[in-house]
Amino acid sequence: MSQCSFGVEKALLSDRSIIKTGVAVNSDASRLLRDYGVRCNGVLDLRYMAQAVGSVPAGLGKMSNLYLNKELDKDRSIACSNWEAGCLSERQIQYAADDALVSVQLFQYFNNLMLKRDLSWYKRLFWSYKKVWARVEWYWRSYIDLPFPGDPFPREINIRRIPQPFFFMNQ
Repeated sequence: MSQCSFGVEKALLSDRSIIKTGVAVNSDASRLLRDYGVRCNGVLDLRYMAQAVGSVPAGLGKMSNLYLNKELDKDRSIACSNWEAGCLSERQIQYAADDALVSVQLFQYFNNLMLKRDLSWYKRLFWSYKKVWARVEWYWRSYIDLPFPGDPFPREINIRRIPQPFFFMNQ
């Protein structure tokens, strides 16, 4: 990150209204705070989303394979390589880009399952983008910034109660 753009990344990462997804993202957020003083808010662990729709929560690679039918390169030699190097290798860049893209795609996948369960297709058809996004935020707000059970609890993040499972309006 260059110094002149660092403020933009900090603002994006700290903005609670911008959801950042992944697996064990609270651990990543904790390391960003500890190592760089960057507070990361609005993180949503995809394993909560998987549970909420009745799917199996797993690692990013396994969920990518199960739900998106995409093989994700999880080579440990790349995952554990030097990410603070001045110049990242092509494989590191591809690895990071694939992780980010799959995280967004899994968010969309689980979110669409939730919308289909909760709202009939004709209601979704006539709802505005703003109204649909408000419903999406309502689905997931109790899981935002909440560490997943079994993950190490970072001291820097407020621990809240584990939410009850969703009850759907159309059941």
